Amino acid sequence: MAKCVSRSSASASDGSCSPRDLLGCPRVSNRELRFLARGLTDSLRDVRRVADSRGARLRAAERSPGCVDGREA
Repeated sequence: MAKCVSRSSASASDGSCSPRDLLGCPRVSNRELRFLARGLTDSLRDVRRVADSRGARLRAAERSPGCVDGREA
């Protein structure tokens, strides 16, 4: 496995290497890049799920009676 730029003994699979460090490493393996891509994809999926949920709650609050600008009047 490739060594991270900032931590000589860290690697992607043990979670101690940041994505920036991993991408800056000239000897990163395909396996490590796939691991990084999978982690970033999972993170983006979670962000989208939270944003969709928050948007749905805001829309529901705007439709409720006695609500002004998404807040109770």
